[in-house]
Amino acid sequence: MQSVNEAASAFLANKRVAVTGVSRTPKTHGSNNVYRRLRERGYDVLLLFGENTRYDLVIDTGHGFAGVQCKTGRLRLGGVTFKTCSSYAHHPHPKMPGKHYLGDVEYFAVYCPDNAAVYLVPINDLEPRWPAKLQSRAGS
Repeated sequence: MQSVNEAASAFLANKRVAVTGVSRTPKTHGSNNVYRRLRERGYDVLLLFGENTRYDLVIDTGHGFAGVQCKTGRLRLGGVTFKTCSSYAHHPHPKMPGKHYLGDVEYFAVYCPDNAAVYLVPINDLEPRWPAKLQSRAGS
């Protein structure tokens, strides 16, 4: 299994990224903050138009594309917690209450306004549950 640092290095080796899902509430929305951080670090970020896609960013890896779902995390009980499923509970008659992103994206990019940090998390490193929690490990 690829470590988070290895996945982040592979992700950041790509200088061209496409973004969708940018919000009108730029200070608190995860996609906006991920977009801004990538631009600050010199990445070419392409703005996509679309709605209800399973990903917010698309990365050109040079060998294909990787989908990234942006989430906003919160500091809770010693870690950053974020939802790993989309919710359909607000729909009038949802067929399912939520859907995981397995098979639809390769990464989560998590913005945490509590510490102003952005985390890149390979989806295959997570258990398919809602929510996920990021915690630092000793020696990592």
